[in-house]
Amino acid sequence: MKIKSKKILKTASLKVSKVAVFCLIIGVFAFFGGIMAPKFVFSAVWQNPTVTPPNYPADLQPPLNTSPSTQEKKGGLYVATQDGALVIGTALDPGTNKLYVDGTTTLDGDVLMNSNLSVSNTANVSNLIAGDATISNSLNVNSGLLRTVNDQIFINTASGPGKLNITSANQSAIVAYGSTEGAIITATNVGASGGGGVDATGFDYGIAGSSTNGYGVLADAGSGGIAGLYAKASNSAYGAVGRGLYGVVGFDNTENIDNPVFNGPAGTLAALFEGSVEIVPSAGGNADFTVDTSTFVVNSSTNRIGIGTISPSVRLHTLGVDNQSAIYAQAGTNTIWQNHGGPTETVSGVYGEGGTITYNGAGTGWNFGVFGKAGNPGTGRTVGIMGVDFTGAPNSYAGYFEGKVEVVGQMSVTGSADIGDTLTVTGDIVGYGDLNLIGTNSDINMTGTDSDITMTGGINAGGDITHYGKLIMTGGLPALAGGVATDCNVEPENYAEGTLFVCYWCPSLVTQRMHAVMARMDGKWINIGYTKGSLCSIPYDPEVPRDSLP
Repeated sequence: MKIKSKKILKTASLKVSKVAVFCLIIGVFAFFGGIMAPKFVFSAVWQNPTVTPPNYPADLQPPLNTSPSTQEKKGGLYVATQDGALVIGTALDPGTNKLYVDGTTTLDGDVLMNSNLSVSNTANVSNLIAGDATISNSLNVNSGLLRTVNDQIFINTASGPGKLNITSANQSAIVAYGSTEGAIITATNVGASGGGGVDATGFDYGIAGSSTNGYGVLADAGSGGIAGLYAKASNSAYGAVGRGLYGVVGFDNTENIDNPVFNGPAGTLAALFEGSVEIVPSAGGNADFTVDTSTFVVNSSTNRIGIGTISPSVRLHTLGVDNQSAIYAQAGTNTIWQNHGGPTETVSGVYGEGGTITYNGAGTGWNFGVFGKAGNPGTGRTVGIMGVDFTGAPNSYAGYFEGKVEVVGQMSVTGSADIGDTLTVTGDIVGYGDLNLIGTNSDINMTGTDSDITMTGGINAGGDITHYGKLIMTGGLPALAGGVATDCNVEPENYAEGTLFVCYWCPSLVTQRMHAVMARMDGKWINIGYTKGSLCSIPYDPEVPRDSLP
């Protein structure tokens, strides 16, 4: 037992002796070093231990050193809290920077910057931020190329009224690409008191859109909107301008807008509308429509239409041009109607129908289905209403009237006039052909005191001719040629009591020709007077009219 205790004491003494000797050696070296080399500083460089030291406590971390081996600091690290900086990847002077990094840097996680972030315009920043970044104050990139102030973003501009303000020169301010079926850029204004989704101002175009397969710009009002597109301009500018094959195209809601079918002509148009078009009065009461100043004018305030005039005086006012008709109306083919009826049952170029007369003032109120007024004849002839038959057609008439015809003034007939009913003339009748009263009781009533009938042809009357003026017949009574007989042996095809005609015949070929006025009286032809003419051996033709009619 004593021997064992002596061994333990001896071992401990030896350990103490070794430690003391080591400390003594260190002290001697330090002493002599301080005396012999006062200008030199000795330092010990910590190296990463190759093995864990004995009695290594679990909460003790190794000190940072210059070892090339990787080290880990598991706790917090404060660097340059007073002076100095943390420099990584370079030996350059960091200047006033607290952190100076030379090389690619990756920040994986949130980055909080409580002051400005400045990036040099010569720096090549491939991935400045890999995760989220929160900037509490302003952001300034490349001397203001990108700048944030409070809740506004400025790109290449120093000021602006919006949240995002971009200024561009000779380039597009925003270019967005995408391959989705949705919108590449969506602007939504959820305010309850006006405002727009997009407000763009440009020197040439505020908004420019293009498409390779659809529409350059889609304006959708949505279920609660007023209109898909509102184009606003000043009083001296245009609200909307369109240019193309069809400058503006309008569809109603029956058209498939994703695959529309254009039914317009092959030529270019300023506008094409597929569906009904209606113009309603504006808030100012204006709903006019004008084509080329006076070509076609609709005056909504007067409900009048003008063609060739900007001031229509009636519901439809047409002003013709020189050497042409003002209106050309050509009827279609009649395939179903035997006679005529209303406007839908009468095939005519123009259908005119008089209205009801409620005039109760002095004189007589008039209402005309068709009214024609002659103009100033000048050096020629002017006509209020003119009709021309189809030359050579047996049932073609220049004019056709069913019922009474009243003429106030002079009536001139160049050809035959067939009257199927009563013809009442207040003025004169001047005829250049025959006047045929084809009705059984057709009459001609000359109501004027000095009304005259002047005819170059004959009057074939089935009724009476009543007049209070002169009966002037340049063509005379009908002249009928008889044969060789002792008395007139011919008579007119149509006659009645009182019918007159001139008969000429030859008693023999060597005697004078007889001319007699024959009258139908008491059912017989009576010679009421005669005269002798030239020899029957000389050819004879009835005398042609020698005077002219007015």
